[in-house]
Amino acid sequence: MSDVPTDTPVYLPGDAPAADVSDGAFVDTPYPNKISKKELLAQTGISYGQLYRWKREGLIPEEWFEKRSAFTGQETFLPRELVLARVRAIQSLKDELSLSEIREQLAQGAGQLSLRSMLLASTGLDEIFVDSLGVDLTAVNLPEASVKALIALAAALISNGASESTKKEVLVAAIRALEAPASDAGGTDTPQRKDASS
Repeated sequence: MSDVPTDTPVYLPGDAPAADVSDGAFVDTPYPNKISKKELLAQTGISYGQLYRWKREGLIPEEWFEKRSAFTGQETFLPRELVLARVRAIQSLKDELSLSEIREQLAQGAGQLSLRSMLLASTGLDEIFVDSLGVDLTAVNLPEASVKALIALAAALISNGASESTKKEVLVAAIRALEAPASDAGGTDTPQRKDASS
């Protein structure tokens, strides 16, 4: 008899409850804002060797690796949202750039992950769908609250079984609305476009 829930709620990265469902198995996550190394490898499909090579190469910061107590003994945990987004970004760039070029981009501020990378890492949307939106998501720089709202919207559309065309229409409208300058001049939530010349 299985204790695996059949209707799994959708959570924002880092907001998952203490129990998480992964690959059909019930996984005990003692630190909700963290992901265990084992779970990271399972979710992203990378190997132990890749993870530690990326760490040695400076693509994943050393300080993200934290040894903590777990019910199975001591385990390594990483910040869930940050590492998932970083791994997805590395995976999307590694066929085009060398690891040293990726490291340079991350060091030059490109480490602030694009909206595209965040959507791919946080929602389960695939690259083909995200790229078909017709919006340059790598050039949009939204405040954290707006990104979280967009991720929540995408997750809700997915969990409610929205059609591809409905997801596309709603997400494009939301992105354009979030991109529009705020009406108040002093708003700190005003989206900024990354300067292409920098």
